[in-house]
Amino acid sequence: MTRLFDAPIRWIVKPVIREDYCELTLSAGEWDETSGRYRSMYRVRVHWAGWSKSRRNTLIRECETTREEAKRASAN
Repeated sequence: MTRLFDAPIRWIVKPVIREDYCELTLSAGEWDETSGRYRSMYRVRVHWAGWSKSRRNTLIRECETTREEAKRASAN
C-alpha cells in the first residue's frame, strides 16, 4: 500500500534543487523512540523537467518565503 502524508515543510532544511527536480524535506519521518529524534525525514520530490524557468522560480520563491516566515515565527 502506498501512503501519502501531509506535513509541513521543514524550514531548517533548504530545498535540493537540480535540473530535473526540486526536493523538499518535511517535518515528518521515521521516529526513533530511543534518541527522541527522527531516524529519517520524509521528502517530496517535484519532477519539473518539463516546467518553464518561470514556473520553477515560482515554486522556489514560494518555498523560500514559507521558510523565512517559519523562521520568524519560531523566533517569537
